[in-house]
Amino acid sequence: MRKAPNLSGILGSCLLLATSFAAARAQTHTTDELAALLPASDVMIATDAGRALRELLPRLKALGINDIDQIAADIENFSRIAGVDPQKLGPAVAGLRLKGLGLGGGAIVLSGLDLDAKRVEAAAAAANWQFHTIDAEGKNLYRIVRTRPAPDGAAASADPPAPPKTDEIFFALPGGGRLIAGDGESVRAALGAPSSEVNAVLRAAIKEAPDAAIARFSAQLPAEIKAMLEDQGDLFKQLAAVQVIFGSLDIAASGDASIEARLRTASAAEAAEMETGLKSLVFFAKSLLGSTDDPKMQPVSQLIDQIKVVTAAGDVRLSVTIPKALLDEWAK
Repeated sequence: MRKAPNLSGILGSCLLLATSFAAARAQTHTTDELAALLPASDVMIATDAGRALRELLPRLKALGINDIDQIAADIENFSRIAGVDPQKLGPAVAGLRLKGLGLGGGAIVLSGLDLDAKRVEAAAAAANWQFHTIDAEGKNLYRIVRTRPAPDGAAASADPPAPPKTDEIFFALPGGGRLIAGDGESVRAALGAPSSEVNAVLRAAIKEAPDAAIARFSAQLPAEIKAMLEDQGDLFKQLAAVQVIFGSLDIAASGDASIEARLRTASAAEAAEMETGLKSLVFFAKSLLGSTDDPKMQPVSQLIDQIKVVTAAGDVRLSVTIPKALLDEWAK
């Protein structure tokens, strides 16, 4: 059976490669130029990788999520050993394929790098990673495997003992300071030079999101998920009919985080109907949480209070501002 992609492992390995070879941006690429290299995707995410590492990763790390903690620690340690500056990274774009409600695979295109396969191989050897070169129809595809031991507590208490975790990452170097990394299927597809029509809707939608945001995203629901939604009631049927979803995530100088998403429907009438349904859902959630005395649910209730739903022509706009104080509360 084919092993499901390990998203946190793939992301961590990609960032390790990037931060290890970040260089001055002698050659810059636009988000759309990088997105053109991605294979067919359901979700697209664009970010200024350097800014994301400076501003977003520390906040995610503060939430105490194990995988994020591990990724952050790996990046910090490896960057220190390599003596490089992650802030010199350029734009990055990721494309993800969905499988059911999970991840089916994906790739990320990074820019602002100064590296070649020999340097990566040497760094992999120094980190005790396995390194392999694969011929992919006349083009070089590289594979790195890194093994992480199970946590001490898990290894000691498990019976049989917990096996070590293995992260596998494939990457290619198309030139111009760019790197394509991800699972093998996705990187091979990217090397096959996707046509200009691939991801055309996602690429157009992501351009409508605020360019200055720390991260932008666009998504189209695959047929499998739409079919699941259509069986769940009127509001979910409306969600299944959404043409594209796009938006942004940003962090203000004050430390407040803001998320905005637009759901594009076929008409203003459909948008108005969906707005009514979403507002009813938010009201129901507020009422439900308002009746509980559980202190653990108070931050969730405060977050729901921040949600705003409005329409603009055929778009339904959802926005939420998360105050720094609330983020700090979650990090405790």
